[in-house]
Amino acid sequence: MKRETYKALLEKARRQVKRQKDGTFKEQDLKDVLKTFIVINIEEEKDRRVKEIIDSETKPGGTKSTGQLRLPTLELYDYEPDRLIRNDDGDMIEQDRAPVHFKFAESARAAKHVREAIEWDERKRTEAELFARWVIEQQKTGRTKKLTFGDFIRESDLFQPFEKVDAA
Repeated sequence: MKRETYKALLEKARRQVKRQKDGTFKEQDLKDVLKTFIVINIEEEKDRRVKEIIDSETKPGGTKSTGQLRLPTLELYDYEPDRLIRNDDGDMIEQDRAPVHFKFAESARAAKHVREAIEWDERKRTEAELFARWVIEQQKTGRTKKLTFGDFIRESDLFQPFEKVDAA
């Protein structure tokens, strides 16, 4: 399934899921609704499972540790000689057999993931802080309803909708 299909399925499921009085819904209810929409393509499922199996061996903790590494200024951490490492050309090798360019490719990927995680954390923390301040300001004026994140976004100067492209 393509990413757009996931989004469409989730939108359809959100329209059909049973909501509670406060507008929330149970994750399990959403899962149950989604299950009714899923059609399994055997080859795609095999490909997904193969990727999942391989990926499980590339993550720390995915293989057996035989001891710990003690790197200068860092805490001890488990050494997994059989953990798979990728280079940037689609090749893989066990960590114990890895040449230096595999370790540098792994390091570059880790650095990219950290940058992305820090950016996401900053975004989510800032959203929460600004939203909380807005709610407090609204409550001070006596407002008790329509204090959702969506209300905040629509009423603040933070949101920029995409411009519609006129079809000629």
